[in-house]
Amino acid sequence: MTQDPIERTKLNSFCLFCSGIGGVSCSVLVPFLSERLGTTPQTGYQRTMIVISIIMVISYLTTSFFCKERVPEVKTNDSEGSLTLSDVLEMFKKNRPLLILIAMYLAAYTFNIVISSVGTYFVTYNLEGKISVGIWSLLQTLPSIIPMLFVPALAAKVGKKMVVQTGGIIGIIGAAIVYVMPSASLVGLCIGKGIGALGYGMAIAAIWSTMPDTVEYGEYVIGKRAGGLIFSLATFSIKLALAIAGIVPTIVFSIVEYVPNGVQTAECLEAIKIMNSIMPGIILLVGVIIYSRYSLTEKRYADIVEILADRRKEANKV
Repeated sequence: MTQDPIERTKLNSFCLFCSGIGGVSCSVLVPFLSERLGTTPQTGYQRTMIVISIIMVISYLTTSFFCKERVPEVKTNDSEGSLTLSDVLEMFKKNRPLLILIAMYLAAYTFNIVISSVGTYFVTYNLEGKISVGIWSLLQTLPSIIPMLFVPALAAKVGKKMVVQTGGIIGIIGAAIVYVMPSASLVGLCIGKGIGALGYGMAIAAIWSTMPDTVEYGEYVIGKRAGGLIFSLATFSIKLALAIAGIVPTIVFSIVEYVPNGVQTAECLEAIKIMNSIMPGIILLVGVIIYSRYSLTEKRYADIVEILADRRKEANKV
């Protein structure tokens, strides 16, 4: 829709903001509708999913009809045809910014999903139900939406790379606060969780707006556009993060001898707290360290866009 990096940041931030609102709405509407659309929880939930599915279809069709591509794809002699396996391998070999960005993307999503998946255990056993699971989950969702409103302006001033790194560091600080706070300090734990979610929101908004930049870089280095490949890697990263978030707690719980719905040992409670703070924090820290090598700055990207425009002009003359 645009090759302007600031406009991309605005579009992606607005997209993620609406996505967050949708997520919060679902967390409220699903239990509400499930109770009212059926005589049993099963039928109520099933009918609720049908309603949500209809809304999804309408939303996708609306996007398809009204969101138009503004940047025409002009074929050049060396960019015609579909991607081959050798093109894909060459993309992985030469598009270093993409690999670095995917690593950060995976780290950020794993950070968020691990914390979310272990949150129920933390509330149930470490906090002993002093706060509801729903409110604890909202502390993970709502603060992550807030940065979507100011990330575009911040990226325009300091650059998207700085926003991603700053967001990552804030997320790590939030995770550290959650770890050092005792279970009795509910306010401190909520503040730490909110800070961590805020940092995650900053990082992920800037990452999403940076992803399209690697499409142009890929075209620059191999002569073919591979937007589908690049964004499918982002989707694959989410699936991988979900897998990690599912496997790691299972392994840890088997080691510390977790007892479902029972009294947990001090070792198990400590493991739950680590999985809710230090472990995802370390994962995010690794991502930030790798991302520090990202070299596709706004100036470099602008130069590449000009080079690609010149290539297309030359191809059209032939």
